[in-house]
Amino acid sequence: MTSNNTESIAGDSNNKNAILISRRSTIVTIIGSTPIENSTLDTVLQNGYLGAVKLWMDDILKGTVGGIDLLLHLLTNIAQLPVTKGIVKESGMGKAVGSIEKHRICVDSPNKVAIVERVSAIKEAWKVSVKIRKDKPQNSTSTTVASSSKRDLDTSSQSSSPTAKKPKLDDTKKSSLSSLLTKVAPTSILSTEDKYGLANVDSSKLGVKVSKKTGKRLKWKDHFGGMLEASKILEEDHTFRDENPDEDTPGSWSDRKKRDRLREKELLAKAKYVSNANIFRLDYIPAIYLIRFSFSSLFFS
Repeated sequence: MTSNNTESIAGDSNNKNAILISRRSTIVTIIGSTPIENSTLDTVLQNGYLGAVKLWMDDILKGTVGGIDLLLHLLTNIAQLPVTKGIVKESGMGKAVGSIEKHRICVDSPNKVAIVERVSAIKEAWKVSVKIRKDKPQNSTSTTVASSSKRDLDTSSQSSSPTAKKPKLDDTKKSSLSSLLTKVAPTSILSTEDKYGLANVDSSKLGVKVSKKTGKRLKWKDHFGGMLEASKILEEDHTFRDENPDEDTPGSWSDRKKRDRLREKELLAKAKYVSNANIFRLDYIPAIYLIRFSFSSLFFS
């Protein structure tokens, strides 16, 4: 990049100079248009880019390669470079830029104003850049580039390494279910089943007992208004008399039986009395009429 060897370039000296001017102009344009945030720009500056630019500027000032156009283009594209104090000092560009204003190419040239403006812009921009980067060591950019390259290598190695497959949700569910089943003892399962079985048997037996449990209802003993008695209720609404009367009324069955017989005798006596009275009335009514008729016939005959 800094060599002036033109043996590999075909053609005469003018053609060779034109090719060199084109190459240098292209390189200056590419480096000058690179964003400041790009780490590649710091790498280029650390590798001696400004030293090569100083040699090109010396060739212009000597009149060997390039002229005023290349000089203006070069000054324009190096103004915004993120330089440090160490880079400027090592390259010697500080003195070289300051000496341009006193060179005859600037003093005796109609482009003096343009050259002075560009030199002033370089001084101001580099002063700000050096002030911003003064706390950083000279090899800070190199360490930054090394760390960034290391990060790139780490990321590439991580991406190349096979990633562990994540278990599917169904597999995790199955494994968790199987682990739970193995943790639970079979004896406990059987005990719970036996417990529920006993509970079911007991409940069924209890249901049978409840269904067979007898109730009581009141029923008339006879059709003559006798005393009420208790009777048991079985399924399908069948009834029968209570064979075990209450303990608080001993002999109640025999008492009721006697009372019923007395009641029947009284009713039979009443019935006979009523029937006899009716017969008496039917027998004596015609006789009375006959007596009345006989008396009337005696008086009115």
